[in-house]
Amino acid sequence: MNKKVILTIIGTLIIGLIIGFFLSGRLTQNRLMHRRAMMHQPGAEKQVLIKRLNLDDKQIEQISPILDSMIPSQIELRKAHRIEMHATRSVMFDKIRPLLNSKQTKQLDRMRSRMSKHHK
Repeated sequence: MNKKVILTIIGTLIIGLIIGFFLSGRLTQNRLMHRRAMMHQPGAEKQVLIKRLNLDDKQIEQISPILDSMIPSQIELRKAHRIEMHATRSVMFDKIRPLLNSKQTKQLDRMRSRMSKHHK
């Protein structure tokens, strides 16, 4: 085969791999953002169900009271779970901290600082 053809094929494959790598990361980030939005916006779950299940008006009317009564309890469960998880992680980090060197301790502090910003 001709060198130009081989280089073109290799170049195309490399470009495809690079694009795929960045695209998959972006898609994953979008999924995570969507899930976070679902947790922080009570009405979002209802809208997603309506859209994904392709509910007609009659079904929406029948299902809405059920969702409206259940969503507040889900919000409370998430809140309680978040508080419990935060306490458990704090204990874990407090036990880990004495085993780390100063550089690792600073990194742990940065990680915890970033986590607290994201989970307010």
